[in-house]
Amino acid sequence: MPLSSVFDSLANSGLASAINETTYAVGALSSIHLLGLTLIVGSSIVVGLRSFGLLVPARPLTDVMRPAGRALLLGLSISVVTGLLMFTPRAVSASENPVFRTKMLLVSAAILFQLTLFRFVARSNGSSPLWRRLSGALGIALWFAVGFYGVLFTVFE
Repeated sequence: MPLSSVFDSLANSGLASAINETTYAVGALSSIHLLGLTLIVGSSIVVGLRSFGLLVPARPLTDVMRPAGRALLLGLSISVVTGLLMFTPRAVSASENPVFRTKMLLVSAAILFQLTLFRFVARSNGSSPLWRRLSGALGIALWFAVGFYGVLFTVFE
């Protein structure tokens, strides 16, 4: 089954209709989605600033990463669920929108980076301070880019 058929089925589903017909559904979902993004970006900033040695420099980076990682995963869970619910009624138009596609590419890159390279650099005792700083900056930049493209998608939908 082609992907366009899946998007068309989603957009015409009962769930999509229920979301579109409920006056406050999209606003509530958007608000909760932003709370999730706030947890993601906030935890990324905390870990990134620690990578630069600007926040709690006396604590090992891994000690800062644990609670921040839990907050990031919680925020990601919230954002994925609410994002899917908001995507459902506009699946066809969103999937064709280059801004939305870029946002999804950035989300994928940020998750992949956070779970692989950043985690490896942060946990490696032998990694140089430069690599830690660069990985912290890249993590922050990726999540800010996700937020920026989310705003662009909202404006240019």
